[in-house]
Amino acid sequence: MEELIEAAGGYGPPPGYGPPPGGGYGPPQGPPGFGPPGGYGPPPGGYGAPPGGFGPGMVGPPPGFGGQQPRNHGLAIASMIVGIISVFPGCCCGGFGMPMPIAAIVMGIIAHQKIKAMPYQYTGGGFAIAGIVLACFGLMFDVFSLFSTIDDSMRSSYGGGF
Repeated sequence: MEELIEAAGGYGPPPGYGPPPGGGYGPPQGPPGFGPPGGYGPPPGGYGAPPGGFGPGMVGPPPGFGGQQPRNHGLAIASMIVGIISVFPGCCCGGFGMPMPIAAIVMGIIAHQKIKAMPYQYTGGGFAIAGIVLACFGLMFDVFSLFSTIDDSMRSSYGGGF
């Protein structure tokens, strides 16, 4: 066998070396009269498998936990949509459009508070703020149309007898 190793290019340990010497340092010794430190040993019994669910009828963790991405809050989106729509009735419908901006402001404030309270679960703070701002413009247009005569000519030209 050694002839094969030498014929293959001399691979292997160089001659004259044997196994490493034994000895070395032993385990640490404590003060006289004390033995080696005792270990803790294996834990008593097992803890078993984790529970097989989160309760009757539940399939997974509550929303917002377990690595799920936060989602847009529905009230924030509704606030923005109603805020956009509330701008236009103020231009031509007088007081008819007054409840829409108020509803958009209320929805936007509630949505913004919930988003700030649970940022790991909800996003959409920009939608809520946009809904509030647009609803404020719509409310200003409604109030302005109640006290102006410009909208009277617009309503009479479109056949509105408000």
